[in-house]
Amino acid sequence: MPRPSENRLVLPVSFALLENIKIYFEENLPNDALDLLQHLVISGKRTTAPPGSRANSVLPPPSYLDLISTLAIHPRHTTYAKSRDDHQAGINALGYLQLLPALVSVKDSGMAQAFRFEEGRSTGTQHWERGTKRKAMVALGGSEAVAFDDSVINHPIARDSVWTQAKDFWHIVGWAINCAVWHRSRWEFWQLWLEFMVLVMKRDLEERIALRDSGEEGEGVRLEESILGRFLLLNEHGEGRQVWKRAAKAIFADGEERAMNEFPPVWREETKIPKEDDMEMYKAPSVYLDVEDPSKDWLSRTGPGVRDLRIRLITL
Repeated sequence: MPRPSENRLVLPVSFALLENIKIYFEENLPNDALDLLQHLVISGKRTTAPPGSRANSVLPPPSYLDLISTLAIHPRHTTYAKSRDDHQAGINALGYLQLLPALVSVKDSGMAQAFRFEEGRSTGTQHWERGTKRKAMVALGGSEAVAFDDSVINHPIARDSVWTQAKDFWHIVGWAINCAVWHRSRWEFWQLWLEFMVLVMKRDLEERIALRDSGEEGEGVRLEESILGRFLLLNEHGEGRQVWKRAAKAIFADGEERAMNEFPPVWREETKIPKEDDMEMYKAPSVYLDVEDPSKDWLSRTGPGVRDLRIRLITL
């Protein structure tokens, strides 16, 4: 894990650029938006900071990370994409997300604010905006307007967010593992998405522990305020025990009737195969090379991936 001093400084997208990105998304040009965002996170921005200062990455507000994390797993951009461009948007979205923990801290990135279920979204976003704005004013010398408009993006996928459709994180975990049994094509994408989420949660914990050990104080070092802590409701007295039980059931879901009832599809008709006319004859390719695995044995086909996910979740 990069040390805190090695993480890049996070700067917000300028108002003008964010307007362009928003238009790309709203005009159903997600690949153009993602290409621009990827350039900003990799190349950063030239600033008036002294030589030798930390490199920077330019990131959008949390609502955009919410949308991108949904594009990466939504059936319309993965399993049942209607066109090559739609499918490419899902791939590009996941690729963009995977860059974030490699370049910037979870705390500064806005991921902790974006990756929330319905409760607690607005307060977390306000904290992120205030902290990022202060850093931007120093790095930019107050010379450029920056955008903090975290309003809902007018895009169908934004209104169908994974963070609003799933009951909680354990709903996603349980359903994903159920997919490993019954819906192989959905499991392929859920597995990649969950690998990213587990990495982010792990980095979040490591960053908080490092800050605490260095003598930092406040909400940024409290483990119960971490992404995993919130998913386990560690900050909700009296709720934790039931959530731990639900988490265990999700991690050990097995596709049987009880697990399917407790962890149903995240999206309505998520596994319904569209008619060929609706698919425009486009079939999203498998993310694996070996798509013709002849084995009918569940453990042989999905065991290693499921076991690895379970171990990584248990050992967080």
